[in-house]
Amino acid sequence: MSAPGWIAYPVQRGKTQVMLRCPSTEISCAISITLRGPRRRVLATRAVSVAGGNKAVIEMRLRTGVEARVRQARLLPGTLTARVTDAAGNRSKRFWKVRLKIAKSPLAAKLNKGPGPLFTLGSVR
Repeated sequence: MSAPGWIAYPVQRGKTQVMLRCPSTEISCAISITLRGPRRRVLATRAVSVAGGNKAVIEMRLRTGVEARVRQARLLPGTLTARVTDAAGNRSKRFWKVRLKIAKSPLAAKLNKGPGPLFTLGSVR
């Protein structure tokens, strides 16, 4: 399932942030996040655990050279994939189309509306 359109994420000092929410119907969610760029190259990965009904801002460290590629391309297209496992062991997979861009300044990144839109993972079946 894909969200309509593109979502732009600012890149600053080799990091970007993603905000995810675990459904309130779950006890906890173990989330494995992968950010892939052009030609399905892995740009960043992260694994976290979120309690049910809570949201988490996840900071992802980009691989070496990704920030330079974003700077060169201005908007680097990619796919954000979240593999979710709930407390009962049920698995689900969600993905979104994203674009990476360079943050204008450190202050602009903080004054912006946070790390981007909130991704609700939905019920794990």
